[in-house]
This record gives sequence, structure tokens and C-alpha cells, in this order.
Amino acid sequence: ESTRGEDEDDNMNHAMATDAILNLADYGANLIVISDCKAKAHEDSLRELLEEAFYMDVAGDTMLERLGLRASLQSCRIAAKLGVQHFDACLRAPAFAHLQGPIADTRELIEMLEAEGKECSVDSKGLHAFYSAMSKP
Repeated sequence: ESTRGEDEDDNMNHAMATDAILNLADYGANLIVISDCKAKAHEDSLRELLEEAFYMDVAGDTMLERLGLRASLQSCRIAAKLGVQHFDACLRAPAFAHLQGPIADTRELIEMLEAEGKECSVDSKGLHAFYSAMSKP
């Protein structure tokens, strides 16, 4: 049994994530997507990681322009409020929704971003038409 507590694990993961983000930026990555595919990130930890990453001193594009998130809709909402501009979502076809895990559904993500007043580069009407066509037998 591990003697490390949850806080220590969070701190260790935070430090590793921060190092990875900084290294990717230093090597010239144009887009760095932070992933929480298992939906285990705590709201405060996510907020702290993103805020710390925004203030990293890197050459080229700012971290605000580079950072993205692949996570649950709630985590994406938090990130959008902090200024994250890139999100990874999934097309959740009804028959395969159970296989997608907690990653934000494209339609829900777009609706949330529009409600938050963020610009989206996706035509939401076209996306709804696409989903309607997919759900027909």
C-alpha cells in the first residue's frame, strides 16, 4: 500500500505536467493539448496548472495561444473562462457514446462556448445537421 497521500500525487503530477508543457513549448510546439481523458483532474488543480502555464516565459507564441484541453465539459468550461482557446472534443454518435468516456461532446462544447461568449470556428447548424444525418437508420 502506498504511503503517499492524494495531495502529494497531485503535486507530483502537476510538476511533471508543468515540465512537459515547458519542454514542448521550448521545442517549438504550436499547440499543446492537456488531456484529462479519465476525468480525474480536480477543478483547483486544473485552474492552477493553466494559470501557471500562461505565465511561462517561452519564445514565440504565448502559452495562451498554444494551450488546449481535452477533458470533460465542466473542465472545458473552467478552461474557457481562464482564456483557453483550443479544445478537443468527440463526435458522439448515439450507438458509440459509451465508448467515448468523459471527453466533451462536440455539440455540448460548442453550445457552452457560445454561451460563454467565445468565438467558434465550427458551424453549429451544420454540425447539428451532420448529427441528425448520422442518427438516421
